[in-house]
Formats: sequence, structure tokens, C-alpha cells
Amino acid sequence: MGEIAAFVVNWNNSEETLKSVHSLRSVFKSQDIFVVDNGSNIEDLSVLSEGLLGENLIRSEENLGYPGGANLAISKILEQGYGKLMSLNNDAEIRSDTVSKLERGLDDESIAMVAPWVVYRDNKKIWYSGGKYYSWLGIARHPGKGSELQDERSGQPLDTDYLCGCCIMFRSSIFKSTGLLDDRFFIYSEDIDHSIKVKSMGFRVCTIPSAIVEHGISVSTGEDSNKHFSQMRSYYYARNQILLIRWSATGMKKIVGIFSQIFLLAPFNFLRMLSEGTLRYWPSYATGVYHGLRNIHGPMR
Repeated sequence: MGEIAAFVVNWNNSEETLKSVHSLRSVFKSQDIFVVDNGSNIEDLSVLSEGLLGENLIRSEENLGYPGGANLAISKILEQGYGKLMSLNNDAEIRSDTVSKLERGLDDESIAMVAPWVVYRDNKKIWYSGGKYYSWLGIARHPGKGSELQDERSGQPLDTDYLCGCCIMFRSSIFKSTGLLDDRFFIYSEDIDHSIKVKSMGFRVCTIPSAIVEHGISVSTGEDSNKHFSQMRSYYYARNQILLIRWSATGMKKIVGIFSQIFLLAPFNFLRMLSEGTLRYWPSYATGVYHGLRNIHGPMR
């Protein structure tokens, strides 16, 4: 058994998942790679099973959402005593030198989690180079998104508000303090929530600019990545931002955050949908807002 394990979560997208697993094989031994099938149909599961070469396959009979599926792998990895573990989205591929760069970032005991910068697979422009979370508004942003990736980048850890769940290397011991990922979100925002918990305990979360992962944005969910909104994203974006405020903020910050979601962000997103031609998804967004206010969580209803 190695010191680090990696995991990927699949849901009806075995072709992309196997590409991600293949990229991990350049660094990890098969026994250190864990693949969760999150309630896929029998045909997709069959393709996935046949494409694995000794990796650990964990099967869920139902779709538990991304954090629920990830928790199956995290629990198994923690049981086996790995000191570090790394997540990788099933529509992402890791470069061979990225793992060692992330591992060096965790040499600093004050850092609990590190993440690479993420670039679009097709044009290599930046998708994620650190996250900014405006806690008073409940709004998360990727500063620098869409900009050109510079050749000269530091290998030193850079502090950030939150790490993107596309790829994160965790110090295993942090889960003893935070617990597993919050599966009530089902998809989206669980990475911000976990980063907030980690930082509240006095640990740092950092990106490593020289470490790179290539991401096929939204391929894992079968959604159109050319538009910001889809039916699914509209619902979860609206609902989970409110749930995140409800569960992580207190006092006046919670009141201001929820007010901002309703009276600032919702009108802004209505106009954004209008401009990008996705206004047909407004009912899903409005339902998400309502469910967030009612504290309804889990899969979309």
C-alpha cells in the first residue's frame, strides 16, 4: 500500500471515467486507486468494470450524489490507513508531475488540503486558480477564470478561500475533525463547505500554481458547458448557495446572505438567463431558492 490513494466517482459516464483512471495509472499503483460507481445503469457499469485493471471498484446501488459517492471512497481509504488521499473528477485528467507537487505542498503541517490549478481541456485556459467566497453575500467566484495560463508559475502554496472539488489532495487526519463531505448538498457547494470547516479549525487550504489538471467542465453530469445554466445547475446553484449560508453562517451574516440571494443574485441570474437564452430554466432556479429557504436538501425534487 502506498502513502497516497486516489479516487474517482462515476455516474453513467464510464468512458470519461476510464480516461481519468488511465491518467492516474501514470502515478498510482492499481491497488491505490478507488473507483466508485454511483448507481449507474448496468450497461455503463459493465463498461467500467471491463476497463479497470485491478483498481478497487466500490459499487453503490443508488446515486448518492457526488459527496455521497466520494464518502464511500474516503471511508474505505481511511479504513486502510493511507496518510493522504486525492480526489479527481471523472471528467478530468491529471498530469504526471501534479501529484508530487501537491504532496510537497502538504509538507507544511499548517496546510490541510491543496489543489492544482484547473484548465479547460480544449483550450488550456484557466478555469480555476483559486476560489473567492464572499461570505456576506453567499457568492463564490473563480478569479482569473478564462485567462491564459502563464508558463512560469510558482510551486509554492498560495492561500485561497476554498478549493475546487475537481481535484484536491487531503491530509487524511483532517476528516477526523471535519467529518466526511456533507452529502446533503448532493452536488455542488460541498467543496466550499468543507473548505470553510477546515479553515475554521485554523488550517490553511492552498493551491499549487505549478500543478495542473485538465478538466472537461460539466462532462461528468452530461450538461452543456457552453451555458452557465441548465435545468440541473439552475436548481442546485440556487438551492445550495442558500443552504451553505444556512449551515455555515450565523447572526447578521446569515440574514444578509439570504437577503442577497433573493434580492440581488436571483434578479441578476434572471437577466443572465435571459441574455444566454436559458430563461426556460428559471422555474428550476426559483424552485431551488424555495427549497433552500425551506431547508430541503438531497437530490433535486
